[in-house]
Amino acid sequence: KILQCAVYVLVAVFIYGCPSESDAGAIMWTALTTAVRFAVAVFFVDFSTGIPAQSIISVIEAYTLCTRDQQPLHVAFFHQLCVLAFIIFAAGLVELNSRSRIAVLLKSESMVTSFR
Repeated sequence: KILQCAVYVLVAVFIYGCPSESDAGAIMWTALTTAVRFAVAVFFVDFSTGIPAQSIISVIEAYTLCTRDQQPLHVAFFHQLCVLAFIIFAAGLVELNSRSRIAVLLKSESMVTSFR
């Protein structure tokens, strides 16, 4: 969990410090930060720290969009809410898939062991 928290802190610092202008570069940076957030959420599938950390990162990114890019607050908040929902949903699907595969593997190993 310490490594996970450290990675989330580094991602938050990266998102707060990344350059953003009000031109085509801002779209690229938004896509990059969303991809980084998604990769971290899928790599560390733990909802006890992932949901609060992703929520804090969404607030940080909405703040930077409002202050630096002069986006209206409600637009930035709604955008980050959609990104947060997508990331949590995708991480949940990955966790569900991983757990079901592990359960099937353990069940098949126990069946093979019982035949011996």
